[in-house]
Amino acid sequence: MAITEEKLSSKEVYILQLLADGETPRQLAPSVRLTELSVRQYVARIKEKLDVRTTQGAVAIAIRRGIID
Repeated sequence: MAITEEKLSSKEVYILQLLADGETPRQLAPSVRLTELSVRQYVARIKEKLDVRTTQGAVAIAIRRGIID
């Protein structure tokens, strides 16, 4: 785990919360007014910032750290 992590943007946190709620990038794209590809790029940045390889790992860390519910 990286010692210094970049802060997630409010949009990244919102996308992460939707993923935690069980939505896929395809399902959540319209609600955040982005294409599926753009959502996947956001997810890639989230994973990089949290220093994890999987979306599930990002969700788990975000929950543990109190970033999302």
